[in-house]
Amino acid sequence: MTHSPRPRILMIITELDRGGAEQQFVQLAIGLLHKGWEVRVVCLGPRAELCDQLEEQGIVPRCLGARSVWSTLSVLKQLVENIRSFQPEIIQTYLFHANILGRLAAFRAGRSIVVCGLRVAERQAHWHGWVEWLTASLVTRWVCVSEGVRQHAAKNWKLDQTRLVVIPNGIDIDRWKNAIPFTRADLDLPADAIMLFSAGRLDVQKGMDTLLKAFGKVAPEWPSLHLVIAGEGPLRRELELHKGTQGPASGRVHFLGQRNDIPRLMATCDLFVLASRWEGMPNALLEAMATGKPCVATNAEGSSELLGYGQRGEHSQRGWLVPVDDSLALAAAIDEALSSESRCTDLANSAQAYIEKQLTTQAMISAYNFLYGQLLEVSPPALSTSIN
Repeated sequence: MTHSPRPRILMIITELDRGGAEQQFVQLAIGLLHKGWEVRVVCLGPRAELCDQLEEQGIVPRCLGARSVWSTLSVLKQLVENIRSFQPEIIQTYLFHANILGRLAAFRAGRSIVVCGLRVAERQAHWHGWVEWLTASLVTRWVCVSEGVRQHAAKNWKLDQTRLVVIPNGIDIDRWKNAIPFTRADLDLPADAIMLFSAGRLDVQKGMDTLLKAFGKVAPEWPSLHLVIAGEGPLRRELELHKGTQGPASGRVHFLGQRNDIPRLMATCDLFVLASRWEGMPNALLEAMATGKPCVATNAEGSSELLGYGQRGEHSQRGWLVPVDDSLALAAAIDEALSSESRCTDLANSAQAYIEKQLTTQAMISAYNFLYGQLLEVSPPALSTSIN
């Protein structure tokens, strides 16, 4: 990169709570700092727990305190001020609200290189795609976390395919390989319990209702099987009363709420299951594979790529993949996995080796760094005038 001894990047994110996208963002910011970038982080929302990780590395995030749509104009003004004072060569945004406000602020401040992250193939808030398309001229590149997200953005949102780049999430595999498992007693499970585990926000996207239906079908055949779910969300009460928690499954479904010890929970389980209706590149599945656990997942964006499902429909190379919203198929896959110890071991080992070779944090950081280098070489200089 020839523009500056220390090229400047302004990274904008909607919030810094402990979510999958937010943790990827923090790792990218720290990694770019170590690669010689001058990094400034702006968070649209109030201060949150991931700020501490950034500050430990010398990156002091500027939190704008937004809590509602009424903060939009104030946030946009502050973003413009940050861009004008910092004069970054690259502006990188993460998550929908930061994507939109970041590109508008960049245009107003006269900066031309804007990279926006597409983290999910959104199927609920359809207006997101319309806003992406409407403001598409302000974006230099979109980084999609999976090929599935890229295809969704091109087909459903009509975004320019030549500006869609795929960079998958990365993971610090040692953190997951070396996690210390809990005892069954630690989790209030019977000593002989077989632990089925899932993690994610308790909302429509994650398909926990489908998982509970599947568990209700498989539970009678496996009297020692317990389902443990980590995560919080608006559907928790409804899910706790779901019929999949009744009958033979009664007392064998455990909702843990929000947890900060997911590596240990992953290390404890016998089988990980993800029943999402749509995704981007599911971090929970990535983490389970890195831990060396056998996995069953629905065929949502990113999951098929992670599990190595063949384009012609052949069996997955690294786990079990079933159709979305099909509780019968999900139950059958869980039953098959529990009945196939040797196949479980082979697939789990293959999955872990794949993650270690292809999807590390360093690989993700290097891919972004390479993209930025390309853009600095080919992009026109910053706009000479700004819109006042």
